[in-house]
Amino acid sequence: MGKNKSGAEKRRQAKAKVEAAEAQANMIPMTPAQAAAYMIRQQKDQERREKEASGMALVEQAELAIKSVGKTKRAPLLTADDALRANVATALLEIFARFDDDNDGALNRLELERFAVATNGEKFEEAAIDELKKSFNCNADGNLTRTGFLEMYQLQTLSDPNETWKDLIKHGYSIDVKLVNRATGSANINYARQDISKPATA
Repeated sequence: MGKNKSGAEKRRQAKAKVEAAEAQANMIPMTPAQAAAYMIRQQKDQERREKEASGMALVEQAELAIKSVGKTKRAPLLTADDALRANVATALLEIFARFDDDNDGALNRLELERFAVATNGEKFEEAAIDELKKSFNCNADGNLTRTGFLEMYQLQTLSDPNETWKDLIKHGYSIDVKLVNRATGSANINYARQDISKPATA
């Protein structure tokens, strides 16, 4: 008797779910299988909306952090003799490694373009690339080395530290130069094996 009641209760619950699904679908009659599929779609749509909302929240937080540059007390980027601080150099080399896909210690044209788009939303102009090659350390193939990357950021920081802060924040670093969100670029698993405490070499 108890089993019969349990079965009847389950049937009533299933029917109620079907009726609820039909109501949500503007009272279009559906079979139980169609109703179940409809409910699954509804659940997936809800999960997608929640993910989108979460992603938008991260974007809004990043935009707010970038807007606050210059208004918030931040860790210093340079030493007293205008060299990049060790933790800043480490952060920049971590960013560099995300785009050094072939792990050869230099950014080729394609890797450099990906870095530019991820950082500024657009590729470098041809004149800017020529200037990079003339001004900063490059290898025999004309690709920007880790040393050249640090040279580029040292010069930028001397000229406009807010620009360097915007780049660090864009790539997921906090105002105390700690990685809080790897938001862009590709993770380079080989980078973890490199000793970034040593000076960068060409």
